[in-house]
Amino acid sequence: MKEDKFEEFHIGEPDEEQVESFSLGGDSEDDVESFSLGGDSEEEFESFSLGGDSWSNILDDSFDIYDGPEYTISEDGNSLTIDAMDRAVDVVQDFIREKLLSYGCDKHILGQIRLCVEEIIVNIISYAYRPDIGKAEVLCEVNEDPLSISIQFMDSGTPFDPLAYDDVDTSGKTFIEQEGGFGIYLVKQTMDDVKYSYENGKNILTIKKRLKS
Repeated sequence: MKEDKFEEFHIGEPDEEQVESFSLGGDSEDDVESFSLGGDSEEEFESFSLGGDSWSNILDDSFDIYDGPEYTISEDGNSLTIDAMDRAVDVVQDFIREKLLSYGCDKHILGQIRLCVEEIIVNIISYAYRPDIGKAEVLCEVNEDPLSISIQFMDSGTPFDPLAYDDVDTSGKTFIEQEGGFGIYLVKQTMDDVKYSYENGKNILTIKKRLKS
């Protein structure tokens, strides 16, 4: 170990200074930071150095992590409002998944709902506001008799009724050659009920599904 990086640690010395020094990786005397244990004087400054970074910088970095979409959840826990951007899909999926699992939703049905949710949210992100970013609202309500879920997807983007188009032809070569339309076809085939409306400047797509096979 080089002398200019001397590490010194004093405990319980009875002299007046009673300063325990502890240095990690300092390159000069200015880099030496003191670490005091149990001293009584005001001069016994307590600090700890990690490679020249201050604790304030470390703490600032640790709290500057999340850079996903902004979102809020209603007080009753049934509604999520979120920025319609790419990373919103995972947040919406987690929100709905927690609700479904709390009611003992069958795994197969949970998988179907997750596929439909992804299709609908991706459509909102891709077409409702682009190139801007607007808000999407997801209202999730569970009915207990029979046990079923109703999920409303709302946005204030360009009016668009995905149910207005003809179903895709799933037969043979025609099915392979077609472009688009498969997502909403999947939604209509797997959900018990699918409805669209445009009210008060909002696209509203509602899907319903029983939670038990």
